[in-house]
Amino acid sequence: MSKETVEVHCNAYQVLKILKPKWTTDILVQILQNNTHFGTLLRSLPDINPRSLAIRLRFLEEQGILIRTKKNVNPPQFTYQLTKKGENMRPIFNAMNQWFDENI
Repeated sequence: MSKETVEVHCNAYQVLKILKPKWTTDILVQILQNNTHFGTLLRSLPDINPRSLAIRLRFLEEQGILIRTKKNVNPPQFTYQLTKKGENMRPIFNAMNQWFDENI
């Protein structure tokens, strides 16, 4: 079986393509823990710069995993919430935690 065939038919591979870009998993873990404000995310991930965080958050929005909400304050504040599709990723993270606990 060629690599292309595996990529097309393996749903896990498609999920990993979403989670693979740098910082994506770290951001989702923070949002799953209810750190939903841009500033809180930035403080929770001290090695990420604001531009990279914004790019990753936009990517997750485009994937339908997050919804961004703007608060009407000055300066503007943004919060991020999981969509139903994003919330459906929670069991994936729980299963990975369980696998880690049992195998690593």
